[in-house]
Amino acid sequence: MSVPVPPLVVRRVLRDPLWPVLLGALALLLGLLALPLLVLEPWRRRNRALRLVRLAIAGIAADLGILLGCWWLWLRHPPWRRDPVAWREQHTALLDHRLTTVLQVAERTVGLQLRTDIPPVVARTPHPLLVLSRHIGSGDSLLVAYLVAHTFGRTPRVMLKRFLLWDAAADLLLNRLGSYFLPPRRVNVAERDRRLEAFARSLDAHDALILFPEGGNWSPRRHAASIEWAEQNGNPALQEWIRDHPRVLVPRAKGTQQMLEDSPDLVPVIIAHHGLDRTGSLGQIWRAVPLAHPVDVVVRVVDRPRSSDLEVVDLWLREHWSQIDRWAGELAAAVGEQPPPPSRLD
Repeated sequence: MSVPVPPLVVRRVLRDPLWPVLLGALALLLGLLALPLLVLEPWRRRNRALRLVRLAIAGIAADLGILLGCWWLWLRHPPWRRDPVAWREQHTALLDHRLTTVLQVAERTVGLQLRTDIPPVVARTPHPLLVLSRHIGSGDSLLVAYLVAHTFGRTPRVMLKRFLLWDAAADLLLNRLGSYFLPPRRVNVAERDRRLEAFARSLDAHDALILFPEGGNWSPRRHAASIEWAEQNGNPALQEWIRDHPRVLVPRAKGTQQMLEDSPDLVPVIIAHHGLDRTGSLGQIWRAVPLAHPVDVVVRVVDRPRSSDLEVVDLWLREHWSQIDRWAGELAAAVGEQPPPPSRLD
């Protein structure tokens, strides 16, 4: 059970001023940890620990930079003379700058190399985008946000779980960019639908709504659990689909369907990526660093489903996720990566 998020006034008055202190203490601890590593690690070929400590400190610095940047932008643009366009553009630029810095550090420390295949039409589309991405590996959500802000030139609008409001930087920045944090469970279904509809209708040509239809990061355990769930619910067709697609989870259509229905101008964009597959846990990250292969990203603008009926959207998503599974398998085979083992819960 997740810990309830404090009310807004508590977050602003108590949590936000303490956040830089907490980040500073964490960075200091990591810095002290790095001192003996500076002596020991140069004698080790892969220098894993030192690489990861440096990347973690860069992540902390980015989080702190976003928080301080948000405070500075509030001083520059007080509510009584705030230009909404400049407000959005400068917060998007703040996010872009900090994510770019983290990726540059990742290039130097863990060997991250991005190879992207992005058609120019993505940036030229005069409508809001619905970005539907594969969800696998550590940091892939940050990678997608970076692509949206830096390459697509759009403001990332994200649907997020509420516990992320515990992070002061994410709370401030993403709320100012108009992201949607899932409401508490006590909010009734009708009110949830009303808020989602208002969120969908607020999207404009400068925005890109980011969704991860799989609902969670791919892992062998989640893949096995989805097979078991399909079996327990008497759905052999779904069970077979999941078994036939070992590199993805079955996409959930409800959120995508509601966004397409409530925002008729949305242009769907599919993002498939490969190269972070073996970084889903701390153990996998340790074994993967430094990364041996580039991270490949393919972006495609696709046609909307023929209707916003839930079953139609469900089949439409599965067709695209089948292509992602096949593409990821081909890339994995090209670099000699073994296929995922048969999914088991035990």
